[in-house]
Amino acid sequence: MPTTLPYIDDQIASPELKAQFDEVSKIMGNVPPLLRILANVPPFIPAFMDFAGPVLMGENLTIDLKCLALLRVSEINDCNYCRGYYAPLAQQVGLVGERREAITKPSVALNLFNPKETAVLELAEEMTRNVQASPATVAKAREALGAGGTLEAMLTIGLFNLINRVARTSGLPLES
Repeated sequence: MPTTLPYIDDQIASPELKAQFDEVSKIMGNVPPLLRILANVPPFIPAFMDFAGPVLMGENLTIDLKCLALLRVSEINDCNYCRGYYAPLAQQVGLVGERREAITKPSVALNLFNPKETAVLELAEEMTRNVQASPATVAKAREALGAGGTLEAMLTIGLFNLINRVARTSGLPLES
């Protein structure tokens, strides 16, 4: 499916936008396709990076738990872009085999996951399907993750709901 918005590659990027792409490449190793869509409004790139960076790099929730959250959200939202783009991270953090398969199911077999992982999965499920998690789910998350970890999980889930919606609506390809 072609993108519904222009995909800004290096050949058509302005010198200022190329400079932004260079900065992103220094941080991330490449310019993700999502940012090439966001480049239709160049100020969105630093604004997005300023928000997403601290959420994803925060120190209250481990990267494996953030990966679990973003992949579950992407499964619920049927976002092929995010499932594919973050598959290498899932491998890197050990989310493979039966556990990786479990998060692709409509109902996750929570017995495969530890209490922290279960708390993240339950937050992701409720926040994605119902917009907000129940007080009981938030309390369970706070017990397992602490207040800071719970907030980072909530922000990661919210961020990836946003990314999924932009990626799907814009027809974002996995590869440029």
